[in-house]
Parts: sequence; structure tokens; C-alpha cells
Amino acid sequence: MQVADTPARRNEYGALKDMPTELRTLAQELLSKAIAAKKLAAPYHDMALHKRHGYLGRCLNYDYYDVAESCILVQQRETERTKYGSSPIKNYFIIRRCGRGVTVIDAPKATVVKLAKISTGLGQVIQTITGKAKKPLTVMARAGHPG
Repeated sequence: MQVADTPARRNEYGALKDMPTELRTLAQELLSKAIAAKKLAAPYHDMALHKRHGYLGRCLNYDYYDVAESCILVQQRETERTKYGSSPIKNYFIIRRCGRGVTVIDAPKATVVKLAKISTGLGQVIQTITGKAKKPLTVMARAGHPG
């Protein structure tokens, strides 16, 4: 299966909603290797039910934003919920297979989200960010706003 030929179904934020089984397996494997190598923090859920304010505490989880043949783009979302509201902290990483292990590099926050929202196929966002795209995605500025 060619990854570039696979259409991407995304949610309103740009995260992948579903992907073929073999690509999901690849994505889970690469993320697991990055966590096992301590290059990324393991997901956790440390919330307790408060009878007045609902669930309070912290949690960390990952969403897939793009997948290619040997790398994935993930969003790491750490959320702290207090009685005053939720405070998410989002970071984006490209996890690439390297020998038997993986390498993890930061991805630019604003660029990832904008490109993911306009991407139509799998692998386009990763290739555009890493500079390997033959035809990179471009984000148009909104009318009335400079660049």
C-alpha cells in the first residue's frame, strides 16, 4: 500500500480519525519504542472525581497527526484540570525509525496544525515539514491579515 495514495480522514483539529490497520500498527509500534527509550513520556491518567467540580487532576495522551512509511507525527497533550478549568499543553513530535530504535524531533506547533487541516493524503504533512515533499502544502493567509 502506498501511503501517499491513502486519503486522510481527520477531525476538526487535524488529528487522524482512522487509518488502515497496517499504518495504525506502525504508528503504535513507533510511539511505543519512543516511550520505551524514554524519548517521550508515557501516557497517564491521574484524575479523581470531585463531587462538585467533576474530574480534577492531570493526564497525558497522544494523538496521531500524520503517518508515512517509516515515521509518524504525534501530538503530545498534557492536560491539568482544576476547579477553574482545563489547561492543555500541546507539543508535536516526528518519530522516525532509525535502525532498531527511533529518533524523536520537535515539530513546529503552528505549522503542524495548519497543514494537518488542509492535508488530503497521508504523509503530506511530514514531507512538507521535513522538506522532502515534491509539492509542499502551503497555507494561505486569511484575507485582511498580513502573512
